[in-house]
Amino acid sequence: SQSLEVINLEDNELKTQGTRGILSLILSGGCPNLKEINLNNNRISPKLVSTLKEYLADKKAIELKLQKIALNDNYLSDESIEELTEALSKFGLSDDAVSFEDNCPDEDEEDEDDEEEEEDKKKEKKKKKKKQKKKKEKNE
Repeated sequence: SQSLEVINLEDNELKTQGTRGILSLILSGGCPNLKEINLNNNRISPKLVSTLKEYLADKKAIELKLQKIALNDNYLSDESIEELTEALSKFGLSDDAVSFEDNCPDEDEEDEDDEEEEEDKKKEKKKKKKKQKKKKEKNE
């Protein structure tokens, strides 16, 4: 990951949650030489904007060499695109380094993201309960 300069994740249906995980790794310094990332057509909703803004505020993100980010054909709203463009410009990316063509908000997609997040939370709770049960059995 140290020498990785371009990541093309186009058409992977990562959705917002999957994209969060990838951006977390990249923007926390996991790919310090990354120059370009393509996240076109991944069903990303406006909810990603707040997450991306948080990562960009992190000091490690400032050290990145990111020069281009593509977020075409997702479900970003005009408002979220505006917010993201502003955050990325503070990070040093010009308007032409970021592409947001053919984005169209999709209410169903946001609901789906919420459902996925709820499902993940339930799975985490189950795992914790299982661990606690095993611990309890082990102690008896």
